[in-house]
Amino acid sequence: MKPKTWGNYWDYFGTRLVEHLQIPEGSRVLDLGTGGGSTLFPAAEATGEAGSVLGIELWDSMVQSVNNEIARCGVSNAAVQRMDVREMEFDNEFFDVVIAGFIGFDNYFDFDRCEPIKENTFIQQMVRVLRPGGKAGFSTWTLQEDTDYIYGLLSRAWPDMEKPFSKENERGWRTIMASFGLEDVRIIHDSIAFPFPTLKDWWDEVSDYGWKERIKTVAESTGSTSEAVTQQIFDNLGDHLKQDGSVVFRRDALYAIGAKPS
Repeated sequence: MKPKTWGNYWDYFGTRLVEHLQIPEGSRVLDLGTGGGSTLFPAAEATGEAGSVLGIELWDSMVQSVNNEIARCGVSNAAVQRMDVREMEFDNEFFDVVIAGFIGFDNYFDFDRCEPIKENTFIQQMVRVLRPGGKAGFSTWTLQEDTDYIYGLLSRAWPDMEKPFSKENERGWRTIMASFGLEDVRIIHDSIAFPFPTLKDWWDEVSDYGWKERIKTVAESTGSTSEAVTQQIFDNLGDHLKQDGSVVFRRDALYAIGAKPS
């Protein structure tokens, strides 16, 4: 039974990150910032019944949602609990693999200047609970065409709108990995132009990424309606809307994988 997560993009890149980590069967895996479970479920499959995956998430709704999916799909080797990654309660060197998928580290690191902004307690804790020789894997967006498109359209009416994701880069991630002593570092670039069968399929997935609230704000500030602003988004899709009615946008991601020294 296929788990219901945040959607197609997340599932593709979550599965790919797990594949690149090459998780041995029987591993004890920690999944940080579980979100909709797009790395948790493939990690649970990779480690098998002899292993286990524990997800950590701050949002109660996500904890409940993923645990419900775990139960619905009969996954016996995974669970999610509410915990702040920066204050984890696990013993040192407790996990074989630690994963952080699409967390975003621009509040800790300036990727343009390639220098830290402040102490990165998040990754400190990750390395602390990882056993010697264990693997750490990260993923981050380097391009979200549809996000850039919608942001560009809405920000004309709301110039101060916060950008919805951070664009990170290989140079910065190599610096981060080295600063925490991770070895055998691999940086892997990935890209997919994902075809959604219909406009509705695309919007059903993408609108849940926080756009509904932003559209409402733009509508209120311009004396319009959310429906009218949404229609503007649909009307300006250009080449992304294909003749067969499908919608295609590209997304690029970077995976950073390393090992804690033995």
